[in-house]
Amino acid sequence: MSDDPLDLDTGLPTRIGWKQYAREYHKARAGRPSVVATSPERLVRLRRLLNDNVSLERPYAELNAADRNGQTAAATVEALMFSLRSGLAALSNPHTLGQLSELSEEQVRAVIVRLQKLQPEIAPPWTPEEVVVLLAAWGRCHGR
Repeated sequence: MSDDPLDLDTGLPTRIGWKQYAREYHKARAGRPSVVATSPERLVRLRRLLNDNVSLERPYAELNAADRNGQTAAATVEALMFSLRSGLAALSNPHTLGQLSELSEEQVRAVIVRLQKLQPEIAPPWTPEEVVVLLAAWGRCHGR
């Protein structure tokens, strides 16, 4: 890139034109057209989702599901953890059960470990008996 000073209003170099600046920018990027590398397969999929005959809901659901790799969003897990601080009573709340039902087996195991390690000044740690009740509730959500 050029060492020319930047114009305070535009942020562009003051001594060279924007075309020259763009050429230097792309040259410095070694011909990469994007800031991040994207696999050709992912590009094909993304372009397919941009098709005019695809609803807005479909790409949203497809991209979110693919990005999480079967995992519930971290925000949902944290909201569930907050709810479960109140103990087993939280499992009577339909919203809490909904969050619990979204967890994968790996995530529910991680939540259990966290519940058993709660600091007493935050909330009482869960007992093995309470964990059994939580697992039973999660199992019912998953037809087990």
